[in-house]
Amino acid sequence: MTTQLHELILKLQSGYTFRGPVLHDPAGDVRVAQSKDVTAVGVELESLPRVTGADYRTAPETGMVVLLAARGSFRAAALNCDEPIIASSSLYIMKPDESRLLPEYLAIHLNSPAAQAYFAQNSTGSSIKTLLIDTLRQLPVPDIPLDRQALYVALHQNLMRQRAILERKTALSQSILNQSLTAIEGAIK
Repeated sequence: MTTQLHELILKLQSGYTFRGPVLHDPAGDVRVAQSKDVTAVGVELESLPRVTGADYRTAPETGMVVLLAARGSFRAAALNCDEPIIASSSLYIMKPDESRLLPEYLAIHLNSPAAQAYFAQNSTGSSIKTLLIDTLRQLPVPDIPLDRQALYVALHQNLMRQRAILERKTALSQSILNQSLTAIEGAIK
């Protein structure tokens, strides 16, 4: 059984349209998330630029949010914001009803093959695909109890840690191979 996304979230809004580039202000009071900041490993809050003095159309968010790229690859990430954050216009920002849907689980679901297929089938545009907010609201989300969602999130996080370890191991192995080859070639000369 599934439920449409709009029934499981408290807030869904498109990001703020800046009139120019987002310039970092170290004294800024609000962080800005942009589409480029949403990666496979999540969002690094500390790397997000700060801004100040903008007249935002909605209040910045704090706490657990889920960001979803509105154009292109439709990447998603959950983020715990201990300071105010706004999303740029290339993102949607969501606050799930945590009594029904864990933000981390929502991000995993948004990145799943099923959700990505839904986005591909229902997006607009010919060269750069765009996901309309009403289409996102209708996204089917599996009805899974919170304890099962938490188990799935833990499993996913474990697999991501294993992937990072494997990538590091592969890089170290390549480095050892390269150093060995350099030593062998140096010994021959």
